[in-house]
Amino acid sequence: EKEERRSKRTKEESDLIYSKHKILENINIIPGSNDESVIDSDKLKTWISKVRELAEKDDRLESAEGVIGKLLSKYPKGLHDTWFPSVILETLEEINSHRMLLMFEIGITNSRGVTVRGANAGGTLEYDQAKIFDDIYNLTYVEFPNVSNVFKRIRDDYIRQAKREDNEALGGKLNY
Repeated sequence: EKEERRSKRTKEESDLIYSKHKILENINIIPGSNDESVIDSDKLKTWISKVRELAEKDDRLESAEGVIGKLLSKYPKGLHDTWFPSVILETLEEINSHRMLLMFEIGITNSRGVTVRGANAGGTLEYDQAKIFDDIYNLTYVEFPNVSNVFKRIRDDYIRQAKREDNEALGGKLNY
């Protein structure tokens, strides 16, 4: 049914849907937030609800939810114990969209950027990151169990990376 509707679209309709998606992707400020990064819960939830409604009409809900998840991951670090204010965690938990949570996770992971370390340094940087996400997980798992699993997966990934870096460092030391 969805594919049939998509195939019947005119070029103009398809172009309009594409343009709406590009506009959504280019939003860099979380809707409902002020200059101090305080988010008005009602404004954020209303905005997300409207975006999801419009995306559903265009058969683009999953894609829009991914963009929303990525946008929510851009909240500035260091302003809250859990990194993210409860309004973001609560919104993600209530919607509980797989795509939104996945892109939220990817956005957080990608926000770290590039790291530089000395030869044979091991996984110290990754263990430090794992600790941060373990702390966030422990602060959120009771109230926001679905969202806390994002932090748990990020923690576990950092632990895997740390072990890999440790193994590479050990291998490098054996070669000298």
